[in-house]
Amino acid sequence: MQIYPEVLIRTIFGMSRKNIHPLSYAVHITAERLFVQHISIDELLFTKDIYPTAARLLDKKPVNVTRRIERLANHCQDKLLADGLVEKYIGKPADDLGDPHNLIIYLAVYAYLGEPFYKALQLYPELFASQVGLPSLP
Repeated sequence: MQIYPEVLIRTIFGMSRKNIHPLSYAVHITAERLFVQHISIDELLFTKDIYPTAARLLDKKPVNVTRRIERLANHCQDKLLADGLVEKYIGKPADDLGDPHNLIIYLAVYAYLGEPFYKALQLYPELFASQVGLPSLP
């Protein structure tokens, strides 16, 4: 991990009274799934794996942690857009970053590789390719 997820999120939020641990755990778990376990982005299971794992680590109910993570991710997206930081952390300009899952993936890539998502796709395409072999073409 290049950057601790908690530090990354604090650099976006600044000094805040928000408890960012649920989001930082989700980012850390996502980075582990992507880059250590080599699970592809399409195979990530947020509501069945990442959020419940974060809840176990926090010793909280999964439904509460899920809501907290999604609220924090939405607030983080709003902050990135308002402060003009989307390109720095994501790698290209955007007006909408999609659902909270997307933001968690973007932050996981930045935390693990130290590069914005779209730049990392260009620099390390092998890290984002599915580990499942493609079928032979006729």
